[in-house]
Amino acid sequence: MTVATRIDWDQWRAEYDWMTFRQHQEFNARVAEQHPSQRQSNPDAVRGFLNHRDHASVVELGGWDGWLAEQILGRDDSIVTWVNYDITPNVPQVCHRDEYQKVTLIDWPWNCHITADVLIASHVFEHMRISEVEKLVREWDVDAIYVDIPVGDHVDWRGYEGTHIIEVGW
Repeated sequence: MTVATRIDWDQWRAEYDWMTFRQHQEFNARVAEQHPSQRQSNPDAVRGFLNHRDHASVVELGGWDGWLAEQILGRDDSIVTWVNYDITPNVPQVCHRDEYQKVTLIDWPWNCHITADVLIASHVFEHMRISEVEKLVREWDVDAIYVDIPVGDHVDWRGYEGTHIIEVGW
C-alpha cells in the first residue's frame, strides 16, 4: 500500500511565486491524486449567463474533469466547441461529447493566446494571483467572461487546506 505524502498547503502558497510551471503542474497532480473531486461550479448560473450571449465557442479554464461541460453540453446544442484548458495532467474526464476537448497546458495560461466567444472561469481565479488574472484577461481574446470565485472575505490563507491564494476577497 502506498501512503501519499501529506500536502503542505502553506508551503505551496509561500513558494507559489518562485515555482516553475512544471513544479505547479506536479503539485496539482498530487492534489488530483489525493483530492480527485474539485467540482465547485454552478451549472444553472452558467446556463443563465450563456442564455444572454453568443456562445458557439466556449473555453473553460481549470475545468478539471469536464463535469461542468458535461452538465451544459447535454442541454445546449448551440455550443460547437468547448475546450477545457487545465494545468493538471491525468485527471480522468467525465465529459466525452464530440464538442468537448481537454487540453493540458504546457505553459502558464496567460502566456497562451486563446480565442473564443466565452471564457468560463468557475472556481479557478482564486487559485491565481490577481496580476495573473489580469494578464490572462488581456491576452485571451474572448467576448464574455463568466467568473465565479467562492472565497468569501479571506485575505490570509494560512492554515487553509486548499490552494486559494487570491489577494482580494469579495
